[in-house]
Amino acid sequence: MKNKFKITLFIILITAWIIGIYHIHTLRAKNLIVETDMFALQDGYIQLFADDGQGFREELSARQSFVGDNNLHNFQLSMNISKGISALRIDPVNMKGQVHIRRITVRWMDESYTFQGKELEKWQMYHDLEKISDKQDFLLNASGDDPQLMLPVQLSYSYKKQLFLFVKQYWAMMLLGIFIISVCFTEKLRIYRMKSNSFFSRLFLMVKENKSKLLWSSILLTVWIFILYQIYILNFRNLNIEIDMTSWQKGIVQCFADDGNGFREDLSDRQVVLGDSNQHNIKLSIGILKDISALRIDPVNTKGRIRIDGITVRWQGESYIFKKKELEKWQLHHDLSIEKSSDDQGLLLNAPGDDPQLMLPIQLSYSYQKTLSSFFKKNSGMIFFGLLLIVLFYSKESLSYPPPKNLSFSSICAMLLPLVLFWVLYYPAVNTWWLYDDSCHLVYIMKNSIYAAFFDKNNGFSYVNFTPLEPLSLGADFHLFGFDPKGFYWHHLISFSFALIASYILLVRFFPVILSGFILSWFVASVPVCEAVFFLMVRHYIEGLFFTMISIYFFMMSLQKDKQIWSYAGALLYLLACLSKELYVPLVVILLFFPEIKVRSRLKFLYPYFGAALIYTCWRLYMLNFKGVVAGYPGHSLLLKDVLSFPLSAFGLMDWQNYLQWIFILLMGSGFLWVFRTWTFRKKLIVLIFFICGFLPILKVLANATRFLFVVSFLVYICLGIGLGYISRISSSLLIRKLAVMLIGGGLILTSFFSILQHVSALQQKAKNIEVEGKFLLYSNKGSENVLLTDNGHCYSAFITLRKELLGLSPGPLYCMNNDCGCAYLHHDKQAWVSSGEYLFSSGILSDRKQIIPEECGIRKELSVYISYRDGKVTWQFGPYKDEAYMLYMGNTDKSQFIEISSKGERSYEKKVKDISFIVIYKSPEGWETYSPMLTFTTPDPKNEYGYIKWERKTP
Repeated sequence: MKNKFKITLFIILITAWIIGIYHIHTLRAKNLIVETDMFALQDGYIQLFADDGQGFREELSARQSFVGDNNLHNFQLSMNISKGISALRIDPVNMKGQVHIRRITVRWMDESYTFQGKELEKWQMYHDLEKISDKQDFLLNASGDDPQLMLPVQLSYSYKKQLFLFVKQYWAMMLLGIFIISVCFTEKLRIYRMKSNSFFSRLFLMVKENKSKLLWSSILLTVWIFILYQIYILNFRNLNIEIDMTSWQKGIVQCFADDGNGFREDLSDRQVVLGDSNQHNIKLSIGILKDISALRIDPVNTKGRIRIDGITVRWQGESYIFKKKELEKWQLHHDLSIEKSSDDQGLLLNAPGDDPQLMLPIQLSYSYQKTLSSFFKKNSGMIFFGLLLIVLFYSKESLSYPPPKNLSFSSICAMLLPLVLFWVLYYPAVNTWWLYDDSCHLVYIMKNSIYAAFFDKNNGFSYVNFTPLEPLSLGADFHLFGFDPKGFYWHHLISFSFALIASYILLVRFFPVILSGFILSWFVASVPVCEAVFFLMVRHYIEGLFFTMISIYFFMMSLQKDKQIWSYAGALLYLLACLSKELYVPLVVILLFFPEIKVRSRLKFLYPYFGAALIYTCWRLYMLNFKGVVAGYPGHSLLLKDVLSFPLSAFGLMDWQNYLQWIFILLMGSGFLWVFRTWTFRKKLIVLIFFICGFLPILKVLANATRFLFVVSFLVYICLGIGLGYISRISSSLLIRKLAVMLIGGGLILTSFFSILQHVSALQQKAKNIEVEGKFLLYSNKGSENVLLTDNGHCYSAFITLRKELLGLSPGPLYCMNNDCGCAYLHHDKQAWVSSGEYLFSSGILSDRKQIIPEECGIRKELSVYISYRDGKVTWQFGPYKDEAYMLYMGNTDKSQFIEISSKGERSYEKKVKDISFIVIYKSPEGWETYSPMLTFTTPDPKNEYGYIKWERKTP
């Protein structure tokens, strides 16, 4: 009976294993994938339909929106289907206009069909869609509103074929499962026709001897996957609705979902509407794991007028975007009527009733299989991360100190921890566009040699910072990849990976391998690293960290081997770190007190580092003059209150909002303080010096941006690692020590991981908004009679420069900030455009808005302006304030915004400036602003190119 039970259980387990693999296979095999390489000249969406014998319908379709930027895009549309297909239909654009199709590829059941060149003509054109070019590619014109391409095709679904593909692709996985299950049920090993020292014999014996470990590992892995799934499902089930809406009265917007039981309050979300006549992006979220048959939006709960420019529905990884004419698919109820509809402004609605409603019949089906497939697809990296944790838990070397000198398997696993976590979190950054300073850096690289920042003081990269390796690194990318950010980000991520490896090599000399891996994993899952990854402009922080880690390692090697050559190599890397970012200059001070034992003569190995520091200081003095040697961030004043309030500000910047994060951090922080109390005065002094050197270069900007905490946060996590090491030594039991390390250290990794995912999502959304606005300034065929209103704006002037000098296009739209109260006055005759985050829409003529003269925008404080022009040079001096917080507007030029400028200076200017008008702003550290009026040149002799502006305001 006992044997029969074992045999039955054995068969059940093998069957379950094969069924599980087959289930995963079918999720992929049934996917019909259609790739379309296409140019579009107007915004819209592309949609794919499949006919399974019951006609084309929405539940067998997939769509993707696109920006009409006249660039080549690859659209991948997929749907799950397990029937024969008789026809395919592609709606390449949802409105009138032109599209250019280069290639269409259809993939299903491990087969591929490519249509390119003349092959594209097999697709039949319907609904006023016609070919307007005799070239090989499809250049099509859609004179109707619903153009269609249709391909009669016979794609038959075969269960036998699917089974054959399953065996072909997954035979190894099936055999592995059968092998492991067989070993677990074997009482005695009898291996026939195998030599005792063969690979398979050793493998059988290893598995047999570690049967209990494999069983517990399986249980731990299952628990890890279950935790990941539960956290994932909390976000995956959310139905997210974004509404771009303008309201003229205060009220509430509410969204409902119908799961077959009608609209009700427990399946709804609401948000207050300000009613300030400005456009707002309203985000609503409903948790639901059922099929949805309809959506309802109550855009306002009072009588009045509203304007809706776009609605976006997101659920289970799919997006449905309704804008322009697509908005008319929403049905109007309860006395809600369309007052005006246009392609630029969406729907202008009037609500004479008290409960206006927009309703959309829609079939959104919930699929557990799709949820499970999506989970494994998006969390495979974290599942592998869990496997690494399990390996380290069972390793005898993971907590041993000193760690093994040779590179062991456990050491490799510990080094992989931060690397796997890094790529899981930040791989999406590859698809990010130019952000913040990136466009300004591109303009500098385009206008100057990549070596100019090293030696040309008149064309330096910055007048306050000496970081010449940054334009060198970005310039190399520009010459390799051109104007494509993807190559820049690949370089960025790979550089960070090398920095992590270098940091691990150094940390493992002072910590057990598992603590070294945990410290770097905490660092990876922090907000400063998240910003450093997404901002190409922070490349020099990353490369500087790499040079610093290797430089310290070489210094330690020089002490250990008593050879000067290592210190010279380390000094060279130290110089490169300094040239990357001033943040790493204090390293030479840190090395004076570095906690390395067995030092006979530390100073003689530091002489090359002192020499490198002297070279850097003289170099910096030459490039920035004496004032720039220690200036740094001139627009920021060092205030005592900022220094005193820094600890609280730092906690806010690190964004430790999860209470579990605080529990783990407080536990390890308490451990560090306890061990710190027992240290000698020399050790305490070393820690103090480390933190002073970390804070010193960023004193002026302590609470301004998270990225400035890049090095400081690294030091904080090292301290937490020391605290966790102390906690692990409290018990003499190795099992309890490992459990403590795993629960506390792993807990902080897991909570930080899911916390940082929100930052990644927010940065992606911000990047998408900047991309939409930047492409409008770069590629739009609209002229300078249009102006973009934006909340971003930093370095947007560079997009205008790149459009002119890199792309060679005619002058395009201008821009100004949303909070610029003088914008309507300066651009009163221009058409305003506003971004919703996904697309742009017209916001009317600026003359319709309230106009305020610039001088009335700020506070009337003292201000003086002197600008002169002679012999092709412009000289200026602003006062009476000595700091650098001035901004300048130049009218009648291609500059439509205020730009940062120093309080005095001189610059060559080849264009005539007599007709240029100026506005000067001073922004005080206390937060107030004062504006000058519109100023123009006084020309004593109109025949000569000479003029000046002299203006001053005095207050009693």
